[in-house]
Amino acid sequence: MQTKDKDNKMSKPQVFAYHDYRLFLKDWLAFQKVGQSTLSSNFSMGSFAKELGVSLGYLSMVVNGKRHLSHKILIKLKSVISLTANEQSFLELLVELGTSTQAREKNHILQKMRRFKAYKEQFPKEAEVHQYMTGWLNVAIREMAALPDFKPNAEWIR
Repeated sequence: MQTKDKDNKMSKPQVFAYHDYRLFLKDWLAFQKVGQSTLSSNFSMGSFAKELGVSLGYLSMVVNGKRHLSHKILIKLKSVISLTANEQSFLELLVELGTSTQAREKNHILQKMRRFKAYKEQFPKEAEVHQYMTGWLNVAIREMAALPDFKPNAEWIR
């Protein structure tokens, strides 16, 4: 997701371009580390973890998918990384999406994400595709329709 501008500098990651809060955090940390941000030039994951009030181990586990980001730390994170109110709300949804285990809940979160104009512009059909793919029956019938001996009747499909 990380891009470079015309001067070959890393651009600041835009939260609306992500479906995974961990990838956003990795890219945000990489952006900070190369010193192209407004934060101090001696940025490190350790100093960032300290600013959040967590251990470096915890932050590493969150970024690497071994732990979920707690709500308490999410609140601190939002204030530290200088996001707009819309970006903060979207980041909250990314964390919800990343911690959700139910397909119905994920669909609901994706519907909420689609309310953000920047997300809609980036991923115009994402929620519909996810909803379609989670309905196993739709996928199974579509695959069967590609078979050479497919017969469009309920008895054959059954």
